[in-house]
Amino acid sequence: MKGGTDGVLEVRQPPVPLYIRFTRDEADDQLFILPVQNGREFWTGDSEHKSLDCWSLAFCRHARHARGMTGAEPGGAGTAGGPDHAVTLRRSLGRRLRALRDESGKTYADVVHVGSRQKIMRIEKGEGPFKAPDIRELCRLYGTSAAETEELAGLALRTKEERIWDDYTDLLPGSFGTLVDLEVTANRICTYQPDVMPGLLQTPDYARAVFNASSPPLSREDVERMVLVRTQRQQGVFGGRARARIHAVLNEAVLARRVGGPEVAAAQLKHVRDLNATDRVNIRVLTYDSGAHASMRGSFTLLEFADPNEPSVVYVESPAGARLIEKPTQFASHREVFTSLTEQSIPLEEYAP
Repeated sequence: MKGGTDGVLEVRQPPVPLYIRFTRDEADDQLFILPVQNGREFWTGDSEHKSLDCWSLAFCRHARHARGMTGAEPGGAGTAGGPDHAVTLRRSLGRRLRALRDESGKTYADVVHVGSRQKIMRIEKGEGPFKAPDIRELCRLYGTSAAETEELAGLALRTKEERIWDDYTDLLPGSFGTLVDLEVTANRICTYQPDVMPGLLQTPDYARAVFNASSPPLSREDVERMVLVRTQRQQGVFGGRARARIHAVLNEAVLARRVGGPEVAAAQLKHVRDLNATDRVNIRVLTYDSGAHASMRGSFTLLEFADPNEPSVVYVESPAGARLIEKPTQFASHREVFTSLTEQSIPLEEYAP
C-alpha cells in the first residue's frame, strides 16, 4: 500500500501464534487490520470489529493505537508529541485546577461533594477522570470566570483519548499507567536498574520470563497481556514521531542474570547491544568492581520534556507500589544520583561478560 505505514503484533496463544498486521493508508486515512494465522491472512477489513475470535478482537482494538504511534496524523490528539496530545492536556488541566484551588484558598474538604480527596488529587496530577460537569463545579467553587470555566471544561472533553493501558488497570498500578503516557511525550528518559532490564529495552521472551516469575503468580493469559502492553509501550516510545532519547545505567547483575535461560538471555543482550548502536539509546554498565554507589537503595526513572511548562518527574517503583514525584528538589536529587552513576559506569561497548 503506497504512502502507508505497517507493523506487526504477535501473541503466542496456543495452538499456533496469532499475528495482527496493521497497515496504515495515509492517502485515504484508513487503518487496515489483517489477522494472520498459519501464515495466511484470514480476514481483511477496516478498523471495525468483525466476527473474529476473542484474541483477534482484542488485537484489532490494540492495533488501532497505530494511529498515534506511526505519526501519520501530525499534531493530532493521538500523535506522540503533538501539541494536543491528551497526556499533555491532562497534566496541564490538572495543574491549572490545582492553581485555581490554591488561589481560592479552598481545601479538599471544601470540594468533597465533587469527589473524595483521592479523586481531586488524581485530577490535579493529570490522571483524571476529567468530566466536564465536575470541572464546571470546581470552577464555580473557585470563583473562576465564565470564559475560563468553559475553556477548562472544553479541555476536559479533549482528554478522552483511549490510552494503551486502559485495558490493563486490573494488573497495573495507576502511577505506571501515567508513566506510560508520559514516556510518549518525554524527550529524555534516564533510568537506573539494579536487577532487571528496563521495560523499554526488554525482548518479549525476556518480559515473559519476568512476568512468569511474579509473586503472586499471574495466569498464563495475564502474562501474555502484560507482554502485550510492554510491546505497545515500547512502540509508543520508539515508533513514529516519538522523540525520547534513553539513557540507561544497568547494574552488571542485570546482564549477568540468565533470565529465561541461556538462549533468552543471549538474545536480550544482543537486543540491547543493537539498541545501543542507534542514536536514540545510550547504555552504560555499573560493574561489580565499581563497588558502592549512590543508588544502593534501588531503581528509579527520570523523565524530562521539551516543553518548559511540563515539569520533570521521577518514577520510583517498589514491592509496596509505584509513585511519580514532581517536586523539583526530589528531581534534582535523583538527577545528581544519576549523574554520579553515569560517571562511575562504563559504556556497554566496553563490557565483557
